[in-house]
Amino acid sequence: MTMQLCAAPPTGTRGPDLRISEAPEVTSNSAFRIATSSPTTFRFLEWSETDGPKDRFVELADTWHSETGHLSSPSQIAMHPAYQRIIGMGSQVIPWVLNDLRIRGGQWYWALRAITGASPVPLDAAGNVRMVKNAWLQWGKVHGYVVEEHESRSTPTG
Repeated sequence: MTMQLCAAPPTGTRGPDLRISEAPEVTSNSAFRIATSSPTTFRFLEWSETDGPKDRFVELADTWHSETGHLSSPSQIAMHPAYQRIIGMGSQVIPWVLNDLRIRGGQWYWALRAITGASPVPLDAAGNVRMVKNAWLQWGKVHGYVVEEHESRSTPTG
């Protein structure tokens, strides 16, 4: 289900007026995701209680990639609501974030540092995207979060 919120200042005021153009049916078993698709438009997608954390992560990561891929500002990329929700999911997302970093790339470093408290990137790697990515992937291997494609593992160690 998608709902559009349109932000526009009402006549004679300076603050935004959020108008709902399609209201979702909300139940006690519903959880919602908010992601910006432009500075003034928000999309709400409903999750059911049967969706697991990995389903939520994948949906949020897809939204984040699609809505920030054109941005160059690391702070804008990291402040995206989907990215912030992923950080809020905690340590369970570490293997998924590292896998997404390995496959699709992206500015996952802020989230990884926020979730893990680690900083595995050497000072001489600052600004070198490949070195930063490799440092995080190596950290993930050392801590049991990154599994080679031919290996299988049910749960990471921490």
